[in-house]
Amino acid sequence: MTDTATRSRDVAAPTAGRELMLGCALFVMTLTVFSPSLWNGFIWDDNDHLDRNIHLYDSLDVLSIWTVIGATPQFYPVVFSSFCLEYRIWGLRAMGYHLDNMLIQAASAVLLWRLLRRLGMGGAWVAAAVFAIHPVQVETVAWISERKNLLCGLFSILSAHAYIRFAMPELHDNATARGQRTGNVAPYLASFAVFCLAMFAKTVACTLPATFLLLIWWKRGRIRIRDIGRVVPFFVVGIGLGLITAILEREQIGAIGGDFNFGWLDRFGIAGHAVWFYAYKLLWPAQLMFFYPRWNVDATSAPWRLLFPASAIALVLSVYMLRSRIGRGPIVALLYFGGTLLPALSFVNVYPMRFSFVADHFQYLASLGIIALGVATVGNVLKRLNVPEVTRGGAAGLILLSLGISAVGQQRMYRDAQTLWSRTLELNPSAWLAANNLAVIHFNSRRYDQALVFAEQANRLKPDEPMVQTNLGLVYSALGRKLVALDCYRRAATAQPYFLAAQRRYGGLLRELGEDREAERVLRRAVALTPMDPRAYNELTTLLDRQGRFDDAIVLLRGATRSTQDLGVRMNLAIVLGKRGDEAAAAEVLAGILRDDPEHERARLMLGQLRSK
Repeated sequence: MTDTATRSRDVAAPTAGRELMLGCALFVMTLTVFSPSLWNGFIWDDNDHLDRNIHLYDSLDVLSIWTVIGATPQFYPVVFSSFCLEYRIWGLRAMGYHLDNMLIQAASAVLLWRLLRRLGMGGAWVAAAVFAIHPVQVETVAWISERKNLLCGLFSILSAHAYIRFAMPELHDNATARGQRTGNVAPYLASFAVFCLAMFAKTVACTLPATFLLLIWWKRGRIRIRDIGRVVPFFVVGIGLGLITAILEREQIGAIGGDFNFGWLDRFGIAGHAVWFYAYKLLWPAQLMFFYPRWNVDATSAPWRLLFPASAIALVLSVYMLRSRIGRGPIVALLYFGGTLLPALSFVNVYPMRFSFVADHFQYLASLGIIALGVATVGNVLKRLNVPEVTRGGAAGLILLSLGISAVGQQRMYRDAQTLWSRTLELNPSAWLAANNLAVIHFNSRRYDQALVFAEQANRLKPDEPMVQTNLGLVYSALGRKLVALDCYRRAATAQPYFLAAQRRYGGLLRELGEDREAERVLRRAVALTPMDPRAYNELTTLLDRQGRFDDAIVLLRGATRSTQDLGVRMNLAIVLGKRGDEAAAAEVLAGILRDDPEHERARLMLGQLRSK
């Protein structure tokens, strides 16, 4: 990275034909490296992002995606709008979503190359290529849910293009520069609009205005009051939407509880450790995994952990002090790297930190800082050593080939959920969620003995986790060990009274074992916890129906229909109304079900029986 305000001859704009060739080569290379992902399926929370929102996608209810916080798992309307449109094309075929992820990554790589070249960076094409196919990027590209990372990256790069055109016209052609000097604010408005799209894709883009200031300081050596004033609207949007994300992460996603109970000194230690970890994985991308081991972060009992942040700060200060000798580029790269990582350095609770404090996809955008610094540094050293250009190009080609081969191999981990969790547990035997999810996979396939092996392993790793206890109870219940299962459900429900699955399973098994009074108490609590979840209503209805308490069941289910339009709840209401003898009301409910789902065979059959009487 250099300090020249204008491009030097060695990074001068190539001819149009050569530029097109380089752009196509970068685009095709990225698609080629990630092509194995086309045959991968859905993993982990992909179902939450797709299956859970089919009601929105079926109705093309894009307005709710943009206006109702809570309509989607996270308030990232650009991402869910893209899923909505894709669902109309691909349905639930994973290949289409993987293809789009690949295309976005390839487009971002080309735009990044042009941005770095505009900034006068030597080796811009190589840096963009490394960013595009580095193995740490596999987690982002091969995981459909990380569409948010990809769209955020794409729009962030576009926003930077427009902002540089506005703020530093000297980096562009003379005609553009003249237009900027006469007060043309169109690029500024375009940059702000696209920045908002980046924020609506993923709020990690909140660091982008700070990046703009870094770039101005890099190229001009100073930041004026006017420069700061121009990015204030960006900071306002970034902070506002960032706060919404932080609240939703805690209240809706679940980034709260004992797994996040550590003080600011501990968080400071985590942040420093994470920065060094990410830099190491960029320089030596071996043993990449979905969940890395979660560190012990008690800085008070292990003060040596504070050496991580202390050494990182010392490095930044040293590079800053040397700027007159080595230029401002290195310090800008390091500050960009650390600053862009900041939202994922544990100062704000992020749900995946329940399982690990670091993840490859956390450094998707930040990685560019180390990559650009590394490429520029190596390039400058080789030039000073008078290494021939052909040799330098060959070395770059070998590095890209090595990274590409590694990235291709890394994608096998993401083939499907079972492959992902099996490989994760193999690489990280302490990954309790991987063991838990393997138990769920085997349970759903009715391989109960295998499910028990993984459920018990998860319990050994995380015995105080309600989700683990609940799933262990499910397996025991399926194996006929009802009392053991009941004990698991009881422990889960006691440990986390607001964990609906535990309450519902506990109440359901109590009902099955004839403990009606306790079952009703537990199930009514479950209904109160989540009035929109139909499963607790259905469990409680079964209990009331068995006791012949039809009036109570009708009151319950009519209340449920005000919170949810679930067809199962409405079908149960029709059945109970029929048992009580209110056939007209039952027929009215059934007719409503058939209006919403004309193919509902059970409703059609029951309505026919009622009308034939």
